[in-house]
Amino acid sequence: MALQDQTQNKRTFYKILQISDDADVDAITASYQRLKSKYGDANDAAARNELLFIEHAYETLSNPNSRRLYDRQVANDFAPPIRYEQSEPASANWFSSSKLIMVMVGVIALGAYGLNTRHTEEVSKISVAKEVMTGQNDIARAGVEGTVENTSKAIDVAAQIAQQHNELAQRQFDIQRQEADMRRIEAENRIKANEDRMAAQVVAQKAAAEREERCRYMRSLIAQANQAGAYEEARALQARGCN
Repeated sequence: MALQDQTQNKRTFYKILQISDDADVDAITASYQRLKSKYGDANDAAARNELLFIEHAYETLSNPNSRRLYDRQVANDFAPPIRYEQSEPASANWFSSSKLIMVMVGVIALGAYGLNTRHTEEVSKISVAKEVMTGQNDIARAGVEGTVENTSKAIDVAAQIAQQHNELAQRQFDIQRQEADMRRIEAENRIKANEDRMAAQVVAQKAAAEREERCRYMRSLIAQANQAGAYEEARALQARGCN
């Protein structure tokens, strides 16, 4: 309910997927499939844009780690505005969304560390102002230098975290690409097996048809021999069978 209160006036990923903020993975997936079917065949730019929203929301909320991060961002009003250009092509793949997520994570990390140092900076600024007013210029200068140093360290740490997130996203992309290759190979193997099975069925049907034709011909010869009084020949033909 707390997250719902925070986001009642925002267009969040939950609203895009038309689910509640406590929906489980099954509900998220079901809503995603329904909306994807609804907008997937549309040709207008608005529908393509909405489909990008839906894909991005599903990728974020279907992963527990990214969902927890997103919920914290929304609760603290850190989530960036949801915006796509109208000219965004409908065929944009999931890797484009992953790059967007990586950039967003880097920005969020910088913002988080900026907030962590904001209080220290404000206290330092107040202290510096008082010291300047009382004539303690040397101490004030040291406070300013300390603030700059803290900010520089925060930026360095944020950059390291962003780099780690980028590396993690690349590893996830590699894994997903390998899984896609495996699924493709499995599909090709199933198609080959079906083709082999169909070919075997065709061969069996052809052999059965040829056998039936031989049997009909043999029965015709036996009938002709019997009609001609060649009973010995008819019995010999009958003994041969039609295999």
